[in-house]
Amino acid sequence: MNEAMKKGHVLTLRQDLKLQKGDGGVCYLQSPSQYVTFKGFGPGMYRVMEVLTSGGAAEEDLSEIICEVDGPDGLTRFYFNLQRLIKLGFICYSVLTGADILATYVPFATDHPFNRTTADMNNRYIISRFAYSRREGRQNVLESPLARARIVLKHWRAVMVVYLLADSRSPEEICTAVPGLTTHELQQFLSLVLHAAMVEKVDSTGTCPEEQNDLLRQWEFHDLLFHTHSRTERNDRQWGGTYRFCNSIEPLPANKPPMSEDRVPLYIPDMERLREQDYPFTLVLEERKSLREHCNGPITARQLGEFLYRSSRVRSLHHANPASGNLYDVALRPHPSAGACYELEIYLCINRCEGVDPGLYHYAPDCHELERLSGVTEQTKALLKESSYAAGLHELPAVSIHITARFQRVSWKYEAIAYSLILKNVGVLYQTMYLVATAMDLASTALGGSSSELLCRAAGLNCLEESAVGEYILGSKRV
Repeated sequence: MNEAMKKGHVLTLRQDLKLQKGDGGVCYLQSPSQYVTFKGFGPGMYRVMEVLTSGGAAEEDLSEIICEVDGPDGLTRFYFNLQRLIKLGFICYSVLTGADILATYVPFATDHPFNRTTADMNNRYIISRFAYSRREGRQNVLESPLARARIVLKHWRAVMVVYLLADSRSPEEICTAVPGLTTHELQQFLSLVLHAAMVEKVDSTGTCPEEQNDLLRQWEFHDLLFHTHSRTERNDRQWGGTYRFCNSIEPLPANKPPMSEDRVPLYIPDMERLREQDYPFTLVLEERKSLREHCNGPITARQLGEFLYRSSRVRSLHHANPASGNLYDVALRPHPSAGACYELEIYLCINRCEGVDPGLYHYAPDCHELERLSGVTEQTKALLKESSYAAGLHELPAVSIHITARFQRVSWKYEAIAYSLILKNVGVLYQTMYLVATAMDLASTALGGSSSELLCRAAGLNCLEESAVGEYILGSKRV
């Protein structure tokens, strides 16, 4: 079989497929996302499917099986079915090194057939700056947000080739540096990674097309990776509200348990009066803007209480009811939240607020109170300084608001898109805060970022459980 495999890449079915034979030449293939029926299978095609699921073979070897079992007339049906499997993204391509598998190309996008063009061994190559290697289960995989497939690095020689391609190399240089790797094996491997958009040719000036592409130059690695992994096109993993931890991990409660017994009750505004006397909604929308010029005086506890009540309080609590499809508690608030998870928490670093002592507080939205976590410390001073710097202020803000996420509230339900949803929820909360501050004639602005670790240390948070995802400052308008 090894001699036959040298004719080309070894073809196999993806390991996550389930094959089932039916009656009358029918075959069923089930992937995590689809169920496909094939008809008109003869004995030869059934034999081919068995080979594809038990080790694979080169395309030429598969066609020989068809000729031996079904005769030459079976080739047309074979190639039709093979192309359908390829189009569905069900066929993987492997390269051998000796008797072992060097690497395997595993597609996860449909309508992206593998390009059979072989790599030009007279060129120099370099790995894409978007490609990265990581462990998945017990395998080392090479991935890229530009790719529609992943490369499973099955052998240490493949890992060494990837390492060497951090600098531009010729195939000759690579083969010399990797013991036991033949030119033929390297050519087949380069063909895989080239088609996966993980390696590029280097021109005579030492640059690759990726470095000359103005669109790609403006993408940072982590941004493009996050974008593509939170969308459906280039992702074969489970996606959306899968409830993957249901029955194995308890969901977090809708409201965070109390963090302190030192509590400050907050003012509750008269909502009926506000419905009649508040700013018209259109005026609020038109006047909303970031205000970085604050007066040097404090805001009041009454203003702070009204701001938090109107933007972030818990309106109602609904307990889990599996019989109705609600698998976890939800606590509805004035702003929307993906899946009604309401994972966002609010911490306030108070500098100047008439009626509330300076220090760090957690807002308890269920009872509309502040929980005092600490007084003025070096950490609270640092938080205020960071917020001032991020907003371009010449003085410390009256109040800096630090928005955290209890990540598992969202990731317990959602898969692949959990963090993307959290950031969308932050944007929604930002807008709600802006509109409330405008209606109250307060100065406020959202910030682009701050130190998550500093807040975690100050509030005693585990950064993997809960960490900052947004910052906001609030104060009185300068007249």
